[in-house]
Amino acid sequence: AITFGSIVHSILQELYVSNENDSQELTQKAVLSKEDALKRAEEIFEKESWKLPTERSRQDDKARGIKIIENLYQVDNYIKPGIIAIERKISGIKLGDFKNSDVGLTEFVQIEINGKLDKIELEGDILRVVDYKTGNSKKAQEKLLPPSEVNPLGGDYWRQAVFYHLLLENSDISTDGKKLVTRYVFIEDAEDERGFSETQDFE
Repeated sequence: AITFGSIVHSILQELYVSNENDSQELTQKAVLSKEDALKRAEEIFEKESWKLPTERSRQDDKARGIKIIENLYQVDNYIKPGIIAIERKISGIKLGDFKNSDVGLTEFVQIEINGKLDKIELEGDILRVVDYKTGNSKKAQEKLLPPSEVNPLGGDYWRQAVFYHLLLENSDISTDGKKLVTRYVFIEDAEDERGFSETQDFE
C-alpha cells in the first residue's frame, strides 16, 4: 500500500507544470492534458513498479493508478491551472519562533518541525493545503473528528490539519490576509460517483 501510494503521489505531482524549475514554489502552473497525464502515469508505473512484490500486483496497481487519473480528469475543471506549489518542503521551523501562539513553549524553543505538503493552492484569499489520501474514506471519518470528551486530542487527520496550518503560518510563504485551510482528497472512493471524494476545508 505504501509503494502504491508513493507511485500515485509521483504521478499527481507531475500533473502541474511550468516553464521554470519551480514546482515547490507558489507560482502559476499549467496542467497536462488528460492524454499526456495518462501517458506519464504509464511511464512512472513502468519505472517504479519493480518495487511491487508480484507481476499480478504490478498489473492491478497500474490499472488502479490509471483509473485514478481518469477519474480526476473526467470531472470538468477539477484538474485546472492556478497558483500552485507541489510537494512543498517546509523545514527548520523552531517552536520558539511560532507566530500567534499563546502556548508556553519555553522548554521547547529549539525543537524544529518539518513537513512536506502534497499541494498548496491559492484561490482568492484562501490558501489551501491539499492532502491526497489513498486510504478508505469511510474508515477515515473518525480520523477527521475534532477534539471531544471521548477523544480530547481529536482524530489523526484533524491533528494533521492543525500541523499543516502551523507549518504554513510559520513558513516563508506569505499568509497575510489569507485564510489557511486543509482539504483531504480520497483518490479512490467507490461510493462516490466520481470515483474520488473530498472533505470540507478544515480551518
